[in-house]
Amino acid sequence: MITYENMIPFINFFFYLIILVEFQPLSKFEKIIDEYILSSVDDQSLLSIIKNIDFQSRKLGISFYQMILMLIQKDLIDNKKK
Repeated sequence: MITYENMIPFINFFFYLIILVEFQPLSKFEKIIDEYILSSVDDQSLLSIIKNIDFQSRKLGISFYQMILMLIQKDLIDNKKK
C-alpha cells in the first residue's frame, strides 16, 4: 500500500531534481545525462533507445531532459510498488 510516509524519499528526491533542473543554466542533471550519452556512442542499442526517447519527447512537446526525468520518476514509482 502506498502511503505518504512511503513516498517521502521519492518526494524529496523529486524536489531535489526539480531544483537542479529549474535553477541552473546547465544543471548537474543535464550534464550527467550528456556525459552518459557521449560515453555511449559505440553502443548501437543504447543509441536506439536514446533516439526513441528523443522522438517521444518531441511528440509530447517537452525537452529530452524532461522526458528522462519522467522516466526516472516512473521507474522510482514502479520500484516502490515492488
